[in-house]
Amino acid sequence: MTYLTKNRAVPDTPTENPLSTTNIYKLFAKIALPITVGMLISGLYNIVDAYFIARYVGENAFAAVSAVFPLQMLLIALAALIGNGVSIAISQYWGAKNHSAARAVLNNAMSIILFMWLIIASLAYVYEHTILTSIGITPVLFTDASAYFLPIMLGSIFLFLISFICDILRAQTNMLGLLLIILLGAIINIALDYLFIATLSLGVFGAAIATLTGQLLGIVAGLKLLNNGRYALRLSSLKFKIKLNVIKHFLSLGLPVFIAYVGAGFIMMIINVAITQHNGDGKELMLAAYGVIGRINIFIILPLIAISQAVQTIIAHNYGANKHHRVQKAALAGFFIATSYLVIITIILYLLPQQIFSLFSDNEQLIQEATSIAKIMFLALPFVGLSIVSTAYFQAVGKAKLAMLISSVKVYLLLIPTIIWLTTFFNMAVVWYAFPITEVVASLLLLLLLRVFLSQQRKHNNQLTVENAS
Repeated sequence: MTYLTKNRAVPDTPTENPLSTTNIYKLFAKIALPITVGMLISGLYNIVDAYFIARYVGENAFAAVSAVFPLQMLLIALAALIGNGVSIAISQYWGAKNHSAARAVLNNAMSIILFMWLIIASLAYVYEHTILTSIGITPVLFTDASAYFLPIMLGSIFLFLISFICDILRAQTNMLGLLLIILLGAIINIALDYLFIATLSLGVFGAAIATLTGQLLGIVAGLKLLNNGRYALRLSSLKFKIKLNVIKHFLSLGLPVFIAYVGAGFIMMIINVAITQHNGDGKELMLAAYGVIGRINIFIILPLIAISQAVQTIIAHNYGANKHHRVQKAALAGFFIATSYLVIITIILYLLPQQIFSLFSDNEQLIQEATSIAKIMFLALPFVGLSIVSTAYFQAVGKAKLAMLISSVKVYLLLIPTIIWLTTFFNMAVVWYAFPITEVVASLLLLLLLRVFLSQQRKHNNQLTVENAS
């Protein structure tokens, strides 16, 4: 008999798992590298989307899609809320050999996905005009924004399901299957971008349909892979269930990532509105330049998410198996890998900015604008690794409140107020400094928090050692 608890589960079977025994860096290579390749491919087809829209439709169309992107970030945030929380929960349960508790999580997650999609699709269809105008879409951009926004929102269930499937495969460490799904979606999306945008001239509507089609085919492939999963997960065993304690558990684990994504979307929205209120004729150009930065930023962040997911998977499993020395090793390895990656990316951005941004446009003004913004925004990029890995660590060990604290303080108490203050009293050229300032301050506060937390952990472990000895 099995039952669900907050951080532990009663085991069903005594089988061992490589996540508990394999060398930490080998595990990172096995888990993070395929996800990183997949994420880079995913980021690449986002860039290809941008390329086709900018080249074949126009800069205003690109600006419109970029202005809608904060709403897409909300969808991504909701998908991560479910998928990320489910992945951590079932990793913990599989680490504790409690497969029936893992199935309970999956069943309830399916119900939440369906319920969430019905609400989003209904709101988008009924209140489309109100939603788009509220995020600063100008009359010049409205037609293109609408042609992209509505299909993406009505088809949002595809994003939720593909994220859900990928996170289950990651928890199963079926990295080849995960890479296959991402690669399939990317190839289909790029091919359909060329067909719909460059050949058939369907504009931004074609880009939206290409994205949804790639996600749908990825779902089909993922469903077949789940039927052959390591933990004998069968689609026939999945049922729509509603158990509030189960839902609360996995949503609480996914909440820190959700908060971070929502914050990122809100930041984009604030800046987009500030740009559209900018006095002058260059607001469409600046929106397009910021859109380019956003695409590049996604390309940077996606491999970082892969590293974070590897940290979560390894730590959650070993935490469930009570192997705390491996938990610490995984956290340190994740921080080293993430920071090294971000240092390399920063160097590339500062050495080759014009070459990178010229991929999106041959407009010299747009390239110069994007270059100027990037050189300020990415000043403190290497500091991001500390907060990403720390959040993943606290999520994986069941400290959801601490993970939420990290996400909330950085985004909502530091970055957003700083942006609002700078947009109120200064011009847009100054606003970009909010990003490096926030990263430095947040890192200092996080180091203080980690020092206090680790000190308390050492005292707790020492106390347990004394009690066991006596």
